[in-house]
Amino acid sequence: MAIHSGTTIALTEADGLTITRVSASTQQVNADGSSSTLIDDEFIDLLISGDGDLLVSTLDGSVTVAANTSAAAAILLKGKGSIRLEANVNGSLFLNRGVQVFDGHVTLKAA
Repeated sequence: MAIHSGTTIALTEADGLTITRVSASTQQVNADGSSSTLIDDEFIDLLISGDGDLLVSTLDGSVTVAANTSAAAAILLKGKGSIRLEANVNGSLFLNRGVQVFDGHVTLKAA
């Protein structure tokens, strides 16, 4: 999963969740039957470019931040706000890359 947003992100998953790099490609079919690529990009991890909060939680499972990016932080909040990563019931937190907030705080909670 990778998400880029200008403001708050709140995500709850029933079981385990991995934050990682994903690729996306969108094709458009033209009137003549040919196709054109509209989007062909990679999205890396979680990014909030403005002020806001990030809450990622699981009901029963682990949260993993994968180490498949060269960036120092896989989760980045560029404005004011807070980051909370929460793995409930049988969950653990696996942080293989950094978590960074410019003006706020980070909370990590595992069962």
